[in-house]
Amino acid sequence: MRRCCSGSGAAARAAGRCRVLGTVLLAAACAVDGGTRPPQQPQQPQEPARHIDDVLPPARAPRPLAEATAAVGFGFGRLDVRIGGTRLDGDDHSVTWFATVEAGEATTLGPGVRLELLRSGDGLFEGELMNDGFTVRPADARADSFDCNPYLVWRPEANGDLATPVRFGAFVDTLRLQHQHTEVRRDWAGYGVRAECAPEWTFADDGDTRWQLCGLLGADFGGARFRENFVGGRDEDSVLRWMGEVGIGVRIDSGGLTGQLDYRLRAIQYGETDTALLGADRDTTVIGNQLLLQVGVRF
Repeated sequence: MRRCCSGSGAAARAAGRCRVLGTVLLAAACAVDGGTRPPQQPQQPQEPARHIDDVLPPARAPRPLAEATAAVGFGFGRLDVRIGGTRLDGDDHSVTWFATVEAGEATTLGPGVRLELLRSGDGLFEGELMNDGFTVRPADARADSFDCNPYLVWRPEANGDLATPVRFGAFVDTLRLQHQHTEVRRDWAGYGVRAECAPEWTFADDGDTRWQLCGLLGADFGGARFRENFVGGRDEDSVLRWMGEVGIGVRIDSGGLTGQLDYRLRAIQYGETDTALLGADRDTTVIGNQLLLQVGVRF
């Protein structure tokens, strides 16, 4: 009886030790598992599947608009005209007025167009005489001119404060000499190619207002159709035509507005004509001294 009681007590103590050991091992396993398992991230709510008609294309940034400029100008100057080999071969001149309109893109490479209208006073060849095809008449004349120059402008990267835009394009122009006291009218209709370099030096810029010194060096080359009307008839001929131009000016830019004051010297040479009234080997030279004020906007 005593042996049975002592045996059952030993069994109970062994069972208790096993339970304690199991509890310790389970706690250790839980601790190890909890230290190595990464923390679970909260699940993001999932959007319900949409029909293909509901799927929008990816958004695209709007294409930036190119900056453009538009300007108008008004000026006056002096026009000298000489017709070689005639009574009108002297140093004759008259005051002129002219207007310009120009528009283009202010980008690295962009298009533009320039229009110019010019009219002189009636004092060209004042006091000279000429043959109108029937008799001798006073040669007083007025000059009218129109020039259209579509172009592409290339603006290379500026070198510090100096930039050198270059323009390449075509031109068409007209020059008319209307002799006031006769029926004689002479017209040149020109066409060809034109190139201009317009360097710009920024000498003051405070972030709001910019001052620039601007230059101009240009030339063109082409041909012209010459026509003359006179008492009792008309005649025409084809000639060469070329031009050279230089200029200097000051420009101010403030906000979206710009203003520019320029001086320009332009010389146009028309080749020798051979017509019934004017005669053979008659070349014509036109020289313009111009003072031009332009105002414009950027948008």
